[in-house]
Amino acid sequence: LSGIANAQIVNIPDANFKAKLILLGIDTNSDGNIQQSEALSQTYLDVSNSNISDLTGIEAFTNLTYLDCKNNTINTLNLTGLNSMTYLNCSNNIISGTLNLSSLSLTFLVAGNNNITDLLLCPSIQRLFCNNNQLTQLQLFNQLYGYIDVSYNQLGNDFVIPNAYISSGHLDISGNNYTQIDLSNITVSQDAFFVCENTNLLNLDFPVRIPFQQYRINNNAFLQSINFKNGIADYCPSSFLPSPYCGDYLQFNNNPNLSYICADEVEIPYITDETLDIPNIVVNSYCSFIPGGNFNTISGNVKFDSNNDGCNIDDEDYQNIRVNINDGISSGSSFTSVNGDYTFFTQNGNFTVSPIIENQSWFTVTPTSVSVNFPNNDNNTATQDFCITANGIHPDLEIVISPVFPSRPGFDAVYKIVYRNKGNFPLSQQNGVTLAFDLNRMDFLAASVLPSQTNTGSLSWDYTNLRPFESREILVTFNINAPTDAIPVNIGDVLTFTATVLPQVGDEDTGDNVYVYNEIVVGSYDPNDITCLEGDVVSPAEIGNYLHYMIRFENTGTAEAENVVVRTEVNPADFDINSLQLLNTSHPVDARIRGNIVEFIFQNILLESGGHGNVLLKVKSKSSLQQGDSVKKSANIYFDYNYPIATNEAETTFQALNNPSFEQDQSISLYPNPAKDIVNVSGDFQLHSVQLYDVQGRLLQTQLVEGNQTVLDIASQSNGVYFIKVTSDKGIKVGKVVKE
Repeated sequence: LSGIANAQIVNIPDANFKAKLILLGIDTNSDGNIQQSEALSQTYLDVSNSNISDLTGIEAFTNLTYLDCKNNTINTLNLTGLNSMTYLNCSNNIISGTLNLSSLSLTFLVAGNNNITDLLLCPSIQRLFCNNNQLTQLQLFNQLYGYIDVSYNQLGNDFVIPNAYISSGHLDISGNNYTQIDLSNITVSQDAFFVCENTNLLNLDFPVRIPFQQYRINNNAFLQSINFKNGIADYCPSSFLPSPYCGDYLQFNNNPNLSYICADEVEIPYITDETLDIPNIVVNSYCSFIPGGNFNTISGNVKFDSNNDGCNIDDEDYQNIRVNINDGISSGSSFTSVNGDYTFFTQNGNFTVSPIIENQSWFTVTPTSVSVNFPNNDNNTATQDFCITANGIHPDLEIVISPVFPSRPGFDAVYKIVYRNKGNFPLSQQNGVTLAFDLNRMDFLAASVLPSQTNTGSLSWDYTNLRPFESREILVTFNINAPTDAIPVNIGDVLTFTATVLPQVGDEDTGDNVYVYNEIVVGSYDPNDITCLEGDVVSPAEIGNYLHYMIRFENTGTAEAENVVVRTEVNPADFDINSLQLLNTSHPVDARIRGNIVEFIFQNILLESGGHGNVLLKVKSKSSLQQGDSVKKSANIYFDYNYPIATNEAETTFQALNNPSFEQDQSISLYPNPAKDIVNVSGDFQLHSVQLYDVQGRLLQTQLVEGNQTVLDIASQSNGVYFIKVTSDKGIKVGKVVKE
């Protein structure tokens, strides 16, 4: 019976199919037909390019492991019973409707360029090419894939890519209907590549553990953002290999709405280079404020033990205490939050963590430092709290005043007084904080803390139980005189504010108990700016001392800003970054230092349109600077995912006014001298500014000039000696004049 069955002729109605089989030599008995036994003897069959429209009869080839029937006109394909088949290429036919392959053992399927609407796969599939069909849904499996090509179908948002590993192949999701897709379950080998073209996607997110080697992301009309931030270098040229997994091909073409790319810090310069021809695109790492991918975390709390009974829940938490981390090569810092907490995100390695206090010898920190070892990078965590106690008795107070809204003639101005206990025990004082101002040129309107005493031209406040490390602020509002007032205020005038915190007995450093701020009156101002509160010229004696910087920001957009990041780079030739201290911020902040980059992250600030914020910090200039040297400071301000706003560059020069080392313009003349009301200024070159200083070096007036001559009005100044600094195209001249 078996022999009779094997002698049966297989029904093959398509003449071209039968002819191809005979041509291949499968008709071994040369009877012009294909017997069952002849079909069963085949494990490999290639009938491609044969003008076949009907593959009926293929079901007799049950021992096939390989079938290639591409480039025909087949419209239906029934492979039921061919359970040994591992390879199928049926591309470039006209197969329509459902293609059911679920009972097979396929590992390799090429079914592109058909009209398939429903593709039922088997779980063993590893290489899948079903591009250019009419698929509206597709069920994939959790397994290893060499290739997944589902491009140019009708797949929608319900299409899911499972826990798939793409090995030495590619993932192509181009030309479908979805507006979102989840790639979070994908892991790829280092030589895989990704293609996404002609889709309706709004965002692309790559949280994959190992990056694709190549990315082709082109012609996506609605694509707005891409997230490459995953803790590793997805992209970098061959000359830069920070890790063994580093892509070498990145392409963005014709994505007209692409405005934001988020990436790991190491990738930003290279992605920026690839997007130079995309107008107004933003590339940064601020789509999230933790690393992407796998990372480790070191966190803890810092408390001050005020009653020497050990740190416990009753002791206070303090913000802005600096905690350093060092792995022996690079260093960073985290400033404690309002809850006294700090956090570091790391990779594997050995790390030393230690609090850094401005007056370290006055305190005992337990433990002084701690070593943390992470042997791998598998989302490990380490928690280390620190307890600070007083060492001896050391009172020390500090005060700073800075502008929140600067002085403008006829407008309200707001100033922030920040005073801080740098000592190691609580302090209290009646009328201990005082602000002196020019009562003739402004009117006091309000203060955020009710003054304890109001005098002519000064305000005072009590403070009670100002604890170590504690900082408090007072906002004071004035209305500045208009140019039409009896005592006018004009653009370029200088208003002086003197903030004082009275020193306690034994105050360790009385030099920072008084802060004099000279502000140039302006007509308008950039709400996103940086100011060196000491001014643009300071005495060379101040080299190596603290400079104070106020960074201000305003949401000038039309919608609420969810997150704001202020980022500033500290030039190691200008400043000692180890001395940087955060004094005050307008909103709760996550402040951190990485190398020479300082970031102030206002997460969930929800800053309304027109809302303002600020950062007040201090940092020491390098003691190696010389007279005539200048230091510069600027910042970039990020509002959500918008293009960063660059502030001005605050430049401060260490120079004695009466001994300039600048290139001098000897053609400049100042007359008459002595003078009563006006001083004439003229020169051979274009003049830019004229500034009046008193003998203490305080800036009193600034006047901008266009031309080679001007007049400086000094009628409102008291009799005495002054310095006039004139800047021209040629250089600078400082001259001494007498007001009589």
